[in-house]
Amino acid sequence: MNFQQKKSQQIYIEVRNKLLHIYDIFGYEELRLPLFEKYEKYIEYKAVSEESLLKLIDRSGNILVIRPDATFHVLKTIQNMDGVFNRCCYMTNVFRFRENNFEKNDVLQSGIELFDSSSPYADAEVITVAIESLKTLGIENIHIDLGHSQFVHAFLKHIGIRSDADIAYYHKLLDNKNIVELNNSLQNAEIDKKYISKIYDLAMLFGDYDDVMNKAANICANAKMEQNLVEISNIFTALKSYGADKYVHLDLGFSNPMNYYSGIIFKGYVNSHGETVLSGGRYDNLAQTFANRSSACGFGQNIDVTIDIMLKKQQLEKSDNKTIYITGSHEQNKALIASVLRSRNVKCIVDLNCDYKDNNNKFIIINVGSNNTEVKINNQTKIYDTDDIIANKGAQIC
Repeated sequence: MNFQQKKSQQIYIEVRNKLLHIYDIFGYEELRLPLFEKYEKYIEYKAVSEESLLKLIDRSGNILVIRPDATFHVLKTIQNMDGVFNRCCYMTNVFRFRENNFEKNDVLQSGIELFDSSSPYADAEVITVAIESLKTLGIENIHIDLGHSQFVHAFLKHIGIRSDADIAYYHKLLDNKNIVELNNSLQNAEIDKKYISKIYDLAMLFGDYDDVMNKAANICANAKMEQNLVEISNIFTALKSYGADKYVHLDLGFSNPMNYYSGIIFKGYVNSHGETVLSGGRYDNLAQTFANRSSACGFGQNIDVTIDIMLKKQQLEKSDNKTIYITGSHEQNKALIASVLRSRNVKCIVDLNCDYKDNNNKFIIINVGSNNTEVKINNQTKIYDTDDIIANKGAQIC
């Protein structure tokens, strides 16, 4: 195991412990999920594309699928459980085929599922847990995009786009904000011109809550879209009660063409990192079909991406914290200053051979004398009383 692998393993242990603690204080119980499921069940599930399924054949000739999705296995696991069990969490690997990239066929994922409540406060709780799962790991600059799975769908059907293939196609264009291709496709489809400009506006419906909601009200073409906005408004009010609204922005242009979600949807990002770190939403229809539960809302967090973010954050912090190099002729004072600095968890190296060289300004240099000490930071030198540095535990320096 190389250093990077060891560091990732250490962070994984930290991530697991902290996330399970957050889930626990919100009342979520951990589930162990099965690894295999019959192929026929996943064809019925339709939430994961068949091309991404990893399959094997057992001794009886049955085709089995290696867990490509955690939510389905949660639904199957709780199917025969007591209805009182309505909050669960997990941390497990999911497996999806990636051509020419077999090392990334498995992804470590954690998440929660909340059942049998359609309250906006249930949705807000799930989003809050998602935010807290990042905050507890020291991750900053959290950005949650909140939308509704039916908003785009209702608009596309209203303007005459009805086939599943066409709806999926336009969903993708809107999600990617691909205005050029969107324009070409709409012209070829002979869509009424009064709706074309609204579709462009729909693609750009993202940003701060108040601004987006005002624009969205002018785009609504039917009562269903208006009801979607009411649901989002109620959830945002609930988020304010949790103190989570400051992390949440709206994006009404993204959706789920595979009909996975039935209500709100959200994605989580960290502003310094390009990949989606978590995603989730409400999936009442799937809960009713596969677990006999009235409703469900949840999210999944990509732990591999999370660990990558944490490693990069640690590298940045390490680069900001220069090592203190202690040189000079007064050995006793050098040792005393080193001791007080280390008591503050500061890394410092005592020069014992007077062979110090720093051509790249990697260190803070302390030249210790009997009475005065020179401190050199980025080619700027200041002089302090040696006894004062010792008495104040190096507070003047760092």
